[in-house]
Amino acid sequence: MKSLVLKLLTGGLAVASGCHAAADKTTTTPTAARPATSPASSPPPQLPADAPVGAVPFTGYHRYRGTVGGQPVTVELTIDSAREKPAQLSCAGFYGYDRHAAGGLVLSAPRPYQPRQPLVLTETDAAHANQPTGRWQAVQAAGPTLTGTWRSPAGRQLPFSLHEDYTDGQGQLMAVRYEVVYTEATVPCRPEREADETKAAYRARIADSPHGYSQPFLHLLGSDTLRPSLQALQCPVPAERRQQIRKAAREDDGCTLHTASLHVDYNAYGLLAWSEYW
Repeated sequence: MKSLVLKLLTGGLAVASGCHAAADKTTTTPTAARPATSPASSPPPQLPADAPVGAVPFTGYHRYRGTVGGQPVTVELTIDSAREKPAQLSCAGFYGYDRHAAGGLVLSAPRPYQPRQPLVLTETDAAHANQPTGRWQAVQAAGPTLTGTWRSPAGRQLPFSLHEDYTDGQGQLMAVRYEVVYTEATVPCRPEREADETKAAYRARIADSPHGYSQPFLHLLGSDTLRPSLQALQCPVPAERRQQIRKAAREDDGCTLHTASLHVDYNAYGLLAWSEYW
């Protein structure tokens, strides 16, 4: 099941911060501007309950402004649990030149991503994913500032310099910082015992029948999170999140481990939209 949520963050992105579980409503994402997207966040069952995706240094969504060869660019990176291997991290994103309306180029780090090593990114065109158009070699690991050299397949080199920035360069907030927080809960599964089933067989069957929920919450980051007017958008504290998920697990009389993934579809111009998949 897919649920898509769109929030109009009135007065600019800075005024809406908090933690959200996707609601049961569907709407459309504006198409007038290219969205600031991030890869889907896969549910990580290996992580402890209530563990944030940003459990290691500098993970989550990050937006940069700066230059490549003196030309202004905007870069977006998401460092998250890899969809195929949730115990590992992946780093991927997009970038585009601010003075050109053409679509952005795709960025990705080698797998598995090494968060404490100098950042290396392969650049490709979205329409030709197997044909690299450039390589980014930073002198430092991913962080608030990135500097290094961009190289073309033909060997051309350009310096790049980036700094984390969520504005348009003139004070207007363009995107919101966020992280994904997962809360998990498992409860005993107690199906009915079959008529000809021994106690030992029954115990073995229920031991192999995990029952519970793994639920992602979208946590928007910012200095406005404590404003009283934003209470409706605030993320529950960890204990309340665990209670909420345990309640859902107890009310479901099946023997199923429900997991969800979350994908941010649009993050720009006062709008934030995300999808949740069950």
